[in-house]
Amino acid sequence: MTVKFESIDNNTININIFDIFGKIVLNQKVDADKGINTVLINTSNLASGAYFISLNNGEKTLIEKVIKN
Repeated sequence: MTVKFESIDNNTININIFDIFGKIVLNQKVDADKGINTVLINTSNLASGAYFISLNNGEKTLIEKVIKN
């Protein structure tokens, strides 16, 4: 999975992927640079289905629904 996001400054971003029951199935920390960032996440061990991805910089959290085929 490729995740693209914009950061207003250099920061550490916590990326979590949750299953539909709210269980964390993947956790990754990335060092983001100011501006547009692209992160590759290995989801090969996840089953097909619906998940939620959360990006958190310690101040704000963004959550989006994703589907893995």
